[in-house]
Amino acid sequence: MYDICFLGYGVSNQGALRLFLKEYGGKAFVSTLSRLTPSERQRFEAESVDWEEGQNSDRCLLCQRIVVSPGIPPKTPILTAAYEKGIPVCSDIDFISPLYPPGILTVGITGTNGKTTTVELTAHLLSSVMRSTTVGNIGFSPADLILEERLSETDAVVFELSSFQLYYTHIPFLNIAALLNITTDHLSWHTTFEAYVEAKRKVFALKKSPDRNRRNLSSLRLTAGAPVDFSVGYEPNDSCQITEHPRALKIHTDQGPISLSLEGYTLKGGHNDRNAAFAASIAYLSGVSLERIQNGLSTYKGAEHRLEEFLVHRGVTYVNDSKSTNADSLIQAIKTYRGEGGRLLLLMGGRGKGEDYTSLASEIRKGCHHVFLCGENAPLIAPLIENHLPVSRYSNWTEAIAQAIAQAREGDTVLFSPGGSSFDFFNNYIERGLYFKKACRENLSRLSTGFGEKGKK
Repeated sequence: MYDICFLGYGVSNQGALRLFLKEYGGKAFVSTLSRLTPSERQRFEAESVDWEEGQNSDRCLLCQRIVVSPGIPPKTPILTAAYEKGIPVCSDIDFISPLYPPGILTVGITGTNGKTTTVELTAHLLSSVMRSTTVGNIGFSPADLILEERLSETDAVVFELSSFQLYYTHIPFLNIAALLNITTDHLSWHTTFEAYVEAKRKVFALKKSPDRNRRNLSSLRLTAGAPVDFSVGYEPNDSCQITEHPRALKIHTDQGPISLSLEGYTLKGGHNDRNAAFAASIAYLSGVSLERIQNGLSTYKGAEHRLEEFLVHRGVTYVNDSKSTNADSLIQAIKTYRGEGGRLLLLMGGRGKGEDYTSLASEIRKGCHHVFLCGENAPLIAPLIENHLPVSRYSNWTEAIAQAIAQAREGDTVLFSPGGSSFDFFNNYIERGLYFKKACRENLSRLSTGFGEKGKK
């Protein structure tokens, strides 16, 4: 019998296992479909951790508790068996958050798109008055703060929460809960859109006892039927109203409205204005002054791999949007760059998530000059657009990127915004984005003796 089973061995469970061994020291079992590295096997042997790889056997059921990696669907056979046996199943957050001291401000942010930008911007704004950090789906385990003994130096923790993490998390741990938006995504995991929505809205149930100054936030279109007491949107009755002319935010308080300008906020697109509205609202509700929020909006430069204008060469702008993992995020990227003056050359494709691509195809036809397709969902997208604009299909990204660069001319934008997950070619969107940036630099160096980063010729 094991005290605990770690089902899956990604970033989240790696941190959770290290924390278990440090804080509890019981008998642990790791079960992963992936292959372990030699160093991982050696470490398990040294720490008396039992493991299996390439399968999830019934040994997982010989435990008192299962901590599951968020990417594993709940209808996986071994989890179905665990539920039938009454074995508790939880996320790493349930396992870790009770060890956080009560004085730390915990903020949870979820939504289909915009999470990473909003999480980073929120932490950036909070850092003007408190020591803040980011964890969760953004790539850092919540366990690291304890393992690295950083909790004593931390005042606020901003969690990026996926629908998978929320599904498996049950213990309330948040002071502020924010739901940015919901559009179709991850249907292969949740099976229905309704189940996906339910998982996203669960963020509100994970908020600790009510606090007037630390509230739930939601976008306007999701307020109906949701426990929301602070809304963000474009209507005058929204708690934080976004205005386009001038580009600004208006936060309605008991003492009257207060305004924040977005003129110095460099991130493009209406979706990024909404991200700023959420981050500014969280900072305001956490006690950050308007002056500091205004300064923070002006100094934030954006998240890597999200509409990242990383290179300008001979008048062509290269944009890394590898964080685009669904159709809606790609639509926002096209809307941001169409009409910039030159042509929009789009590199897209990835592993689909059961989405309907009709709306995406319409935006591509309206905003793009040429599409370079690569990835598993290419056969689904090509028939919707190839009779309306040039479409080139490739079996690998190396060739697709090289051809897009070869066809670009001064004034054009080369936009790498896959609109699907990275798992058909890469381990994650970060690896995919780094590959794109490296491929651009290598291709351009062969075509020219010199090239520059953004802002250089």
